[in-house]
Amino acid sequence: MTTYHVIDLENFSRRNYYDYFMATDTTFEMTVKIDVTQAVKKCKDESISFYAYSIFNLTRSVNEIPD
Repeated sequence: MTTYHVIDLENFSRRNYYDYFMATDTTFEMTVKIDVTQAVKKCKDESISFYAYSIFNLTRSVNEIPD
């Protein structure tokens, strides 16, 4: 990610959710089983850090969700 997108909180469509979760000491955690066999192979074949590869792809996926 080369740039950041500043959210205009006054016009943010999910402002109520933002305010609620910012006012509480809330965390969100999830544990799921994911088959990473192909990702591990790609990382080994291309000498890529699996950690960096997975963080990059998880972040990219999350950022594709509008607002």
